[in-house]
Amino acid sequence: MGGFRFSLLVLAGFSVYSYEYCLGFLYAKGQGVAQNDTLAVSWWEKAAVGDDPVSQYNLGMCYMRGKCDLPMNVHCAKIFMMAAAAQGHAEAIEELKLLRACAACGAPDASRACKGCKPVKGISTVRYCNRECQKACRVVGKAP
Repeated sequence: MGGFRFSLLVLAGFSVYSYEYCLGFLYAKGQGVAQNDTLAVSWWEKAAVGDDPVSQYNLGMCYMRGKCDLPMNVHCAKIFMMAAAAQGHAEAIEELKLLRACAACGAPDASRACKGCKPVKGISTVRYCNRECQKACRVVGKAP
């Protein structure tokens, strides 16, 4: 394992967080190790705590899609995407725009939070751009 670990460190430019991201990636893809989503998430979480934006983005995507043995959870997805976006991760910035869009019409940066959703750290699950969109979603059963 020592030579393998050293190879990853060289590949990652000697960055501990990139090393942890690389291990997560290898486990997620099953490259050189048995594919294991739980271990992939575990390594990405370690890297995310160290402010690795790629790991934060990956965790956000896993939560957004309910992948890698993680439940679909928009609150967690937003938290990880915001952390990655704050460091300039371009894909996280784009995904965050989608997460902030109106649930009814798709308008960007909807300002009205759903009153039926319980916010976590000030982030609501569903957003609307106006009362009409909010009412329309409730009528067709899209809103909680």
